[in-house]
Amino acid sequence: MSSLGFVPDVTIIVITFFLMVKYNEKIVSLILWIKLLPRFLLFILTSIPLIIFEENINWGAIGNTYTLLPWTLLPLLLFLIITGYLAKKFKAKSVIVPMYSLIMFGIFWELLFGGLRGQMFVLPMPFFVFMIFFVGLSYAYITYIPLKVLLRDN
Repeated sequence: MSSLGFVPDVTIIVITFFLMVKYNEKIVSLILWIKLLPRFLLFILTSIPLIIFEENINWGAIGNTYTLLPWTLLPLLLFLIITGYLAKKFKAKSVIVPMYSLIMFGIFWELLFGGLRGQMFVLPMPFFVFMIFFVGLSYAYITYIPLKVLLRDN
């Protein structure tokens, strides 16, 4: 995917995210059709392919090799599990607060430890601001459908 270049990679993430938002009820209904598994396990299993897809686009965009299981899968999965646990514990009614909480945490994480660390002094400021929004979109991408699965009423 990343061999297409930066603009197509961003376009793929943006279009697929908006398709997920538009068709979220159908996607969630299809996932919840599997009644054998507990809801929290479906939440985890739903997030894994989204993380792999999103990370292969983002990591491939900076020249890293593609891999079936990126090393970032476990930390991102841990962040999502904690977010899902807190959303259930505090009985979140919608995905907005847990999703935005993870987005804000993810942006700060990337600024302090991740791909945005030190980029403010290297990239032109408009591109750096765009990258902050793109990082937020990336975290929303891996969070939206799994949280919808977790928080949907029975």
